Amino acid sequence: MYIFLGNLSILDLENRCGVKFDEKDKEWLENHRQSNTDNISKDKFHIFDIPFSIKVGSKIVDQLIEILKKYNNEKEFDEKLIICTIEGE
Repeated sequence: MYIFLGNLSILDLENRCGVKFDEKDKEWLENHRQSNTDNISKDKFHIFDIPFSIKVGSKIVDQLIEILKKYNNEKEFDEKLIICTIEGE
């Protein structure tokens, strides 16, 4: 059994990674962030504090990774980020 704690915002994600998302990417991230962890939708994601991770629905996982890769390629993230895909509803 795993325990995940926290409900990080997009601003928290920027601060933990040490990056600044452009407005278009930030808007996409805000629109797809789900604040609760119950039944994460296929087109949503949730950011956890401990461990620093994102659970993402299967429908948007590729889009999320592409956005994050843009910023990770410019500057390596300050912290390791785990991305977990879930099936969702």
